[in-house]
Amino acid sequence: MSTRQYEGRSAAEAAIKACEELGVPRSALKYNVISESGEGLDRRVVIAVEIDVSPVAPDSVVEEEPPPLRTERFERNDRDRGERSDRPPRTDGEGRRGRGRRGGRGRDRDRGEGGRGRDRDRDRGRPRREEPDDAIDQMLNLTTIPAEPPPERPEVQGEPTARAATGRKVLDEIIALLGMQLKPRLVEDGAEEIHYDLSGADASRVIGKGGEALLSLQFLLNRIVARTQDGPQHLVLDAANYRGRRRDALAELARKLAKRATEEKKVVRLSPMSAHDRRIVHLALADSQEVTTRSEGGGLYRSLLIIPQQ
Repeated sequence: MSTRQYEGRSAAEAAIKACEELGVPRSALKYNVISESGEGLDRRVVIAVEIDVSPVAPDSVVEEEPPPLRTERFERNDRDRGERSDRPPRTDGEGRRGRGRRGGRGRDRDRGEGGRGRDRDRDRGRPRREEPDDAIDQMLNLTTIPAEPPPERPEVQGEPTARAATGRKVLDEIIALLGMQLKPRLVEDGAEEIHYDLSGADASRVIGKGGEALLSLQFLLNRIVARTQDGPQHLVLDAANYRGRRRDALAELARKLAKRATEEKKVVRLSPMSAHDRRIVHLALADSQEVTTRSEGGGLYRSLLIIPQQ
């Protein structure tokens, strides 16, 4: 068990930030308030979150390298080294072997450009921060809005809880400020999560590429509500059942790639993913006896490895 610190203007705001980064619901988050300072807008609360180091959600630690299985990248490097070894050694025209003149790189070092090398040495022990790309979305081939609209979830009847009512009010204000044609509906008001479904002409825009716009709006909503309305429930947004469709597509992709990793005896590396998407893959393969999964890198987006058992 390890800990990680998060801060906000309240304990709830700091907890929401932790949930978004770790990809866990509020009910599964265990934390202690370790410091409180300031008043009003300058208020600062720091919490220490307990992180369970398990195969299901191993994003919080940097583990040792997997067994030395050969991957496509390793094989390509081996071929390159083989080609280079067949070349005759470079000479300086008089029969002496050498690497050639240093050229501009040596002069740049003499002028003080060597600091970049020191920076690389200093950063060598840090986790590499990844950036998202389109590879996962291309493999999923998931339409933002399906041709046949999914059935609507029934709206919650009766008086909503105070936190759900506040969330609905804030959501209406954000939509108005964005100038979008969207109608939010409260479809779940539970003890752990509060769900809103968004429908309307701008449903595709609010989902965004790979669902990132929807997650960003959800994060903003939780941060704003946490400043005025404390509570354990996490506010969740969806549109056109995109979250459910993406979850199913990611789980199916994970199973296919796990099968490929097992058959080819190679580690499959998925391109950088958000904590939410990584958690879906971890859970989809958690019970597998043939592969294990772990995340690699630093920051919000990390690569995910599917490793066949030896």
